[in-house]
Amino acid sequence: MLDPCIRGCLQDYLDCAKNGGGSGCEQQHYYCLLGCPNYDTDGDGVVNGSDNCDTVPNANQANCDGDSWGDVCDSLYANYQNITGEQTCWTDKDTHFPYAYFTFEHHVEWLERDVSSCGAPDRWTQRVRLRARCRTARTCRYCSHRIYWQNRFAQLTVL
Repeated sequence: MLDPCIRGCLQDYLDCAKNGGGSGCEQQHYYCLLGCPNYDTDGDGVVNGSDNCDTVPNANQANCDGDSWGDVCDSLYANYQNITGEQTCWTDKDTHFPYAYFTFEHHVEWLERDVSSCGAPDRWTQRVRLRARCRTARTCRYCSHRIYWQNRFAQLTVL
């Protein structure tokens, strides 16, 4: 006996083809079957309801980082954890013309390590911790001075 979900997809496909749906019927049928938990869309022997990657064959269901996505479908092949605190990378000053304002940015970075069995290499991750926008030279000195002391504080407390 055919699973009700699969039977419904087949009936939709036949109705689409009968009504002149053309090549769109096959794509519609494929996406319908993806939603059927008892169908094996990728043909790897594991039904969709249990498959950790139901669009690409992966009979071994390998998932080295434990995130519920099979390795063949997983774009982030790791489980990263911070192993250092934030460290100052650089402070950047940009001058914006014709609007005549300045932007100061305090950039920080930290080291991350893969704690899964995937074996991905360590990586440095960065972000802008602080951004200040100044219009005049007087406020610009204030902004750059403020960022300087925040950088010094970060270097003293983070390292």
